[in-house]
Amino acid sequence: MPKLTLALYRVHIDPQGTATMPALGASVILAHDGVLRLGDTALESGGGTYVGGNAILTNTADAPAIALVFVLSDSPADDSSLAHEVIDVTFPCLLRLDEVAFPPGVQAYRHVHAGSGFRHLRWGELRLEADDHSFTATPGQTWFEPANTPVKATASATEPETRFVRCMVVPVAYQGKPTIQILDAADADRPKRQVTYRHVDQWLDGLPQVDAG
Repeated sequence: MPKLTLALYRVHIDPQGTATMPALGASVILAHDGVLRLGDTALESGGGTYVGGNAILTNTADAPAIALVFVLSDSPADDSSLAHEVIDVTFPCLLRLDEVAFPPGVQAYRHVHAGSGFRHLRWGELRLEADDHSFTATPGQTWFEPANTPVKATASATEPETRFVRCMVVPVAYQGKPTIQILDAADADRPKRQVTYRHVDQWLDGLPQVDAG
């Protein structure tokens, strides 16, 4: 089983400026704020795409932009990122980028996911309760959830919407399918009001060969 690292880079791009993405492995990008261009692909705020190697992002607007870049690689991450080892990956696998939106007060009942990954809260407020810890995520906060780790999430009742972006490495059997598994039988038939928007479900037979020079 390969030893892989999933890293998150928060990239700030000046108006009409450019940024070179880390040339480390397989990447997915979300335009957090602003309008970006990647080659022939335009990314409006909230848009996401896959990148298989080196890439240059261009901010096409007259205001600063922020991109979230998640990189799966077999190289150590540098100090400019948040990084976590992913120990449950076998190829082929999927590199998934999606978002979850919660109306006020909505709860994701105690559950697990069949894949490890990062979550980054874009707006709102979310209370996370795991078996051994709990915390409240606020905008800009990032956390990592290992595969098959029980957690319950409750959105603030006073925020109009709570939303996080998520990047996970998941088995290919879940291509086009949700990875969530509700753990408590009493919750299984209760209504689920959170909505998931999937940006990328990229099949990886291995890591792309990239030119770091």
